[in-house]
Amino acid sequence: MRKRHTPKDRLITVALHVALAAGLFFAAFPIYWMLSSSFKSNTEIFALPPTILPKAFTLEAYAAILGDPVKLRFFFNSYFVAGAVTVLTV
Repeated sequence: MRKRHTPKDRLITVALHVALAAGLFFAAFPIYWMLSSSFKSNTEIFALPPTILPKAFTLEAYAAILGDPVKLRFFFNSYFVAGAVTVLTV
């Protein structure tokens, strides 16, 4: 036989779902902000009030990073060390 849910049980369930949704928002919003800012121009990044969505998508930040051989070397070194540590740990 199924258990009957009381209004108190439903209130607890709703409160739990609201708390989980708030936690998800606070965990995911910084990642969203970082990714959306990577497609904004510098003037739009520092504009007040800040924009949630980029007004005009631009790839200039990626071009600046991927076009610099010194920064590419930094990325390679980081991935190499992370991969080596992962392999040695396993």
